[in-house]
Amino acid sequence: MTEPHTTISDSPNIELPLKTLLEIQLIESKLHYYESLNELLEIIHEIWAIFSLKLEEKLDFWQNSNENTNFSQEYQRLEETLQKYENQIRTHSAIEQQLRLCAETFQVKIDELSREKEDFLKEKDLKALEIAKLKAQLFDSNTFIENLQKRIRNYEKTI
Repeated sequence: MTEPHTTISDSPNIELPLKTLLEIQLIESKLHYYESLNELLEIIHEIWAIFSLKLEEKLDFWQNSNENTNFSQEYQRLEETLQKYENQIRTHSAIEQQLRLCAETFQVKIDELSREKEDFLKEKDLKALEIAKLKAQLFDSNTFIENLQKRIRNYEKTI
């Protein structure tokens, strides 16, 4: 029994599925690594353009052939692939929105903690001023007491 081998006439039959697979993998990788909504929209537009082109190619091919069953299967496969990408896009959008809300929550907490820190530092500075005033009053009081004690000793000597 001989094994089937690829001939030159089979190369388009092999090349087309490989190109399609590479295009799908490229699109999937782009969907995982976008940085902004504009990039996501560009990716969606690119996906739509690719699928539209592929669909037109398939329609032209099937219009020229009588293989309606293959058309139906291929259309179903393309429809499922499109739904898969739409679902991934919705998931990415939901995650992005959740991350945005989380970032906003953290920013609010950071702002609140910053205000609390500023209030604490102001209060600390006010207390430091009060302590300095009390120390000055204590020094003045001690000086006054020492002067009074000297005066008392002087009176005692004179008496």
